[in-house]
Amino acid sequence: MLFFLIIVLLFLGILLYIFVEYQQSLKNSQNGSSLQHENIKFNGVRNKSGKINILLLGIDARGKEKSRADTIMIAQYDPEAKKFKIASIMRDSYVYIPGHGKNKINAAHAYGGPELLRKTIKNNFDIDIEYFILVDFKGFTKAIDKAFPEGIEINVDRCTLKS
Repeated sequence: MLFFLIIVLLFLGILLYIFVEYQQSLKNSQNGSSLQHENIKFNGVRNKSGKINILLLGIDARGKEKSRADTIMIAQYDPEAKKFKIASIMRDSYVYIPGHGKNKINAAHAYGGPELLRKTIKNNFDIDIEYFILVDFKGFTKAIDKAFPEGIEINVDRCTLKS
């Protein structure tokens, strides 16, 4: 039961973090983040079924260097059924990246940002992505601090650490 509660809290924290980071990016794209939102190209494509697909990306950008995507998830909202779904794509999935041949899917972000990753997902999984949210380490830290300013207390009955 405790494990389930922790997983639910982490999932809710991640969703809240994504929302907060998105709101911050709308206010000021240079607010302590290494991301420069105004320079990101993305040509989202609406899903023919009417469902809304959002590409959720967590990157390890440090300064202006190009980075791979550490976290690649697709959140889907079905407005007709009023249901959410979320799926994660393993970052080491070996796929065809348009214009770059075969490589791990997370390399698509380093080669061409969210737009090339969107094309790669469409090419390999036939999923149309309409929007994206991009978060780096600094944004994640800020979102967790805002979501849980007093921290989270977790009681652990037993813990075994192995080296």
